[in-house]
Amino acid sequence: MMTPSDVTSEPRFTDLKVRAGLAVVPTRHGLIVEGGRRRRLLRGEAATKILPQLFQLMDAGREKADVQTTLGLTDRQLDQALRPLLADGILVYAPPGTAARSEQGLTESASFFARNAEEYGGRPGDDGHLAGLAGLTAARIVLAGRRDLAHLAAADLRESGLGHVSVAADSASAARLLGDQAEQASRCLVVYFEDAVPKDVDAPDELAVLSRICTAAGAPLLRCALGASDVEVGPVFISGYTACVECFRLGQQDETESKTEPHTETAVGILAGLAVTEILASVTGAVSGIRRRLVRLALPDWSTESFDVVPDRDCRSCWGGQPPNDDASYAAEVSEWRGEPPPPEAPIAIIHARAEAERLTALQTQRASFPSSPRQPRPGSTTEQSAPTIAVTLGAIMNRIAGYQELADPSGERTSLRRWAPSGGNVASVEVFAVTRPGVFDLPGTVFKYDDVGDQIVAVRADEIPLAAALAGTGLACDATDAVLVLTAATARLAGKYESFAWRLAHLDAGCAATQLSLVATHHGLTVRFAGGWDPGLADLLEIEPDRQVVTAVAGIRLAGEDMSCH
Repeated sequence: MMTPSDVTSEPRFTDLKVRAGLAVVPTRHGLIVEGGRRRRLLRGEAATKILPQLFQLMDAGREKADVQTTLGLTDRQLDQALRPLLADGILVYAPPGTAARSEQGLTESASFFARNAEEYGGRPGDDGHLAGLAGLTAARIVLAGRRDLAHLAAADLRESGLGHVSVAADSASAARLLGDQAEQASRCLVVYFEDAVPKDVDAPDELAVLSRICTAAGAPLLRCALGASDVEVGPVFISGYTACVECFRLGQQDETESKTEPHTETAVGILAGLAVTEILASVTGAVSGIRRRLVRLALPDWSTESFDVVPDRDCRSCWGGQPPNDDASYAAEVSEWRGEPPPPEAPIAIIHARAEAERLTALQTQRASFPSSPRQPRPGSTTEQSAPTIAVTLGAIMNRIAGYQELADPSGERTSLRRWAPSGGNVASVEVFAVTRPGVFDLPGTVFKYDDVGDQIVAVRADEIPLAAALAGTGLACDATDAVLVLTAATARLAGKYESFAWRLAHLDAGCAATQLSLVATHHGLTVRFAGGWDPGLADLLEIEPDRQVVTAVAGIRLAGEDMSCH
């Protein structure tokens, strides 16, 4: 697989080219560059008179001195013109021969990856789209089942730039093809096209046979099916992750009523297109909603249904030899099964889309802004802080529960995302609220939230909420509590990365945070009592949205040497 680093370590001026796939249009207002991540309008006399000539000279591979002489520019002026063009990815380094090797016969695919290089592993200014093209050419796709669908999808895949696309006549042929590609099994995807309702129920189940072959080869198997009035895509069978084919077939039994309507040419084309879309999503690492689901598209109204494909209660294979004993255990096991994250190699994502990686990274610091809420730096966060106070102690505890070990440097850039307490995926699902007596923090109200990104205390509401309101339903004594700390889980943020597994991970994060709270409070000589429950109205008191954030723990804090009267 060719990556930008394989191309050259010493870029030359003559390697600079206008990125493929861009449209450059001169107008009376300037020069419009269209086709990249954003449209650019380059204004001024230099844009309208110099840049069109510059682009022609760069594509012609002219030396820097020749370009300067032709355009009448000094070395500094030329560098000033090139710098923003490189930063925006309008110009890229493309050594001779690399583009030709990767783009031969792939004009549309090459154009797409060139325009979106940053999304598929490249950087502005390099020839990163070669990584995307190399990923396509490295993928190995085996199509089996209905010949009409297999050949239609194969033609589309080849036109899209997939380098190795084979159509297997039967399962034995598919096994031979996988055997020939054994060393590249991790880059293989087998796709099986079938009728949604088998015509010959007594014939061997080709899907089951293919599943066993794929399991042995370590390759995932995507099922696509054509119904009389609908098309189906999914699931992707992956050994140890997806329910087995036998369990899937049991779930189909309610769908086997007679359907006599003939397949239409439109339905065949739609299913082939959906299959190709899912294959390309797997290859490029795009987000896929298929995985362990069957997605059904009804024709002609285009309504969509989605079904989880779960293990049967009595399947020893899916349950590792120990099926659940009763209905209650089965329901619990299925719930756990639904929350399992996929293995890292599933599906076969060869290219990891940069946009998706950036989205997941952004979750680590994604917080509600509360722009109108008063806030203050966490007491004790600066060296000027005097002797410890209640505010300093509470701030220190909240920081150690949900904060960072290192703060931003003077430039404002955070030097580390390392946290005091463990957090699944570093998504920081635990957010800490404090309910105190009036006057603890130099802020209005008595309900506060810790902002871990800014290391600040934020006033949640202006009114003074008594401790008794926060302790309602907890069973904790008001006269033995000087402050209440509430741990919450940002389930919506977790779900952005972990989907249904977010709920389980939220509980794990909450357990780590609660343990950290006990340890830190003990270090400060404080007494902590955790509540066994709380009033449902606590969410309203904290002004959190229950569908995005939930309370996971409530702790009463007794501050040594302070007045314990409850206000």
